[in-house]
Amino acid sequence: MSIPEYSQMFNEINRPLTTRQIQSVEVTKTFKGHNSSATVEYQPGFIQLSGQVQHKNFSAQQTLSSELNSVSQVGFHSDSMAANAIMEVTPLIVQPTIVEQLLGKNNVKTSFTSNFRSNAVLRSDNSVATVMYNQRGNIVAGSFHQKCGKFSTGCEMVNVVDKDLKMYAVGATFENEKVKAVAQTNSSKSGAIGVLVKNVKNCQVSSKVQLKYTDKLEYQGQVGLSKMFSRGQVSVSVGSDKTVNADVRAVVGQNVLCQVCLNGDITSGNVQSGLGIVF
Repeated sequence: MSIPEYSQMFNEINRPLTTRQIQSVEVTKTFKGHNSSATVEYQPGFIQLSGQVQHKNFSAQQTLSSELNSVSQVGFHSDSMAANAIMEVTPLIVQPTIVEQLLGKNNVKTSFTSNFRSNAVLRSDNSVATVMYNQRGNIVAGSFHQKCGKFSTGCEMVNVVDKDLKMYAVGATFENEKVKAVAQTNSSKSGAIGVLVKNVKNCQVSSKVQLKYTDKLEYQGQVGLSKMFSRGQVSVSVGSDKTVNADVRAVVGQNVLCQVCLNGDITSGNVQSGLGIVF
């Protein structure tokens, strides 16, 4: 049966409803079996059939509509792995010209487009790996994260083959009760390093450096100190661009928070301040 004949068949089914201007009819019926189910959905101008089957760690789903849209999916799931693959089929519709519409010509389905995509996840006690593929755009992506004691590392990669575009990022973290350090770099030729020292006489000391690898190495850094009090907090930071930021927060009453901010430029001597009260 050709596509125009297929569409005409459903037009004949819906004609008794549309000629009576009945547009709100909707019927859905689900049939359930052992590890399987099927659903039929009907509306004027639209019919959809769907079904799914599951056996142990495997599953499969299929959906087909009267518009010839089709979605097929298969999957696998276990404690250490999850994977699925999806195939989508969509008809290409050619719209008639205005003159043809006035003559009563409807949209014509001429051919089909398809897209396949899949992904998988592998897990262990201390690591996670993922991989993904999408036919549309010819995209391949993956990631890997590993934890080893107080250290953790990770990397991510995306390759858009059709556009010859590759992107990646790599990072590492170390953390214990008093220190947290983070470092990362990516395909845009930039990176960052940050260190946080915690719980030093109710103080936290932080520092970070951002790097950019262009014709010459560019960097921007900042050092900060934050001290906690019983009813507030004081934070001060100094940047490599010779800027100073200060922030004072204090609880001055029941459910009342007062905040004072100061931003200054050492080079120019300009200072900006702000006051806020939160009830």
